Amino acid sequence: MIFARLATVVGAVAGVATVVAQSAFVNQTTCNGKQYTYQELVDYGAISGDASDEFGDTIGGIGSSLAIDRSIPVVLWALPDRGWNMEGTLNFQPRIYKLDILFTPEPSATVANQSGNNLFFTYKETVRFFGLDGTPCTGLGADPMGHLSFASFPDLSVATYTGDSFGNVGPGGRRVPVDAKGLALNPDGSFWVSDEHGPFSAAGLLIAAIRPVDAMIPMRNGTESFSADSPPFYDNKGAGDDVFPANNPTGRDNNHGFEGLTVTGGGNALYVLMQAALNQEGGTNKQTEWQTRLVEYDITVPSAPQYAREFVVPLPLYNDPTAKASKNPKVAAQPEIFHIQDGQFFVLARDSGAGHGQSSPLSVYRHIDVFDIASATDIKGSV
Repeated sequence: MIFARLATVVGAVAGVATVVAQSAFVNQTTCNGKQYTYQELVDYGAISGDASDEFGDTIGGIGSSLAIDRSIPVVLWALPDRGWNMEGTLNFQPRIYKLDILFTPEPSATVANQSGNNLFFTYKETVRFFGLDGTPCTGLGADPMGHLSFASFPDLSVATYTGDSFGNVGPGGRRVPVDAKGLALNPDGSFWVSDEHGPFSAAGLLIAAIRPVDAMIPMRNGTESFSADSPPFYDNKGAGDDVFPANNPTGRDNNHGFEGLTVTGGGNALYVLMQAALNQEGGTNKQTEWQTRLVEYDITVPSAPQYAREFVVPLPLYNDPTAKASKNPKVAAQPEIFHIQDGQFFVLARDSGAGHGQSSPLSVYRHIDVFDIASATDIKGSV
């Protein structure tokens, strides 16, 4: 069961204060003169875990990223992760789901007398992702070495599979791997998907791609290696893909790529935020991965993004009650950002491995924080 929770956030520029009684809000903060108020949980809803899309695949795992179409506010685009991969990655074709939203508010609801489900989702369609040549993309992990080359594109990582990719007889193949994390919409109807690949057109065809700055490229033994040590399920149920070392010494850490992705309201700038620090900057340790990187691209021409600016964003720290003192504090990594206005962003920072179904049921840090880059140092060109 997948839940969607929306909160009312009220912002006000300093000097034009929004008057809210203390008892009327849950939390309040100010960032560089702008005040933000979390008033209440407005609504919630669910999609059944066994619901299927038009291709017969379940749509339960839609929570990797969400985006609302600003021209049609009731349409929600939902990005799933790369498929079920608890025992190895699968040849799942990456996609996004289009959902209609119906919200029925219940103004009389209180904390003591809460409303029932009042946010309803209606599945409309699935847009599957294809590479530049029309070959389906894949949720399989990238090969330790090698790439796909297309004219006018940076080299793309490649996933090579044998048989039918599920352990049976077949021709094998090579596809562009997409471990989809972030989703942002362009005014022209195309959309960006973060992974090292994107954007995709409204029909799901890859139309542009960004190669990150060199400092972010994962390196092993002096060679580019986009493998995240994520072997396929059919390979002895994910026993290993023989990549060495398993953790690349430099570049983005395994499965710690561009989790945060957002586009400015005018559609001219794209921001991407690493989930946590690069490995050469502390990213292999949960206690030292707090200084992550935010990169800005000029996307005035979406098919020709230009590297514009780069900043360091400090992530928050928290104390894990299940860890010994020497392992605390830990860094609250982030899976999502949203550009508000004037260089300010919401960032969803959280702990991991805690919550319902986990050994520790209590999540101790799961916030929507705010950061500002108005006075931040531009480190563009640094490695």
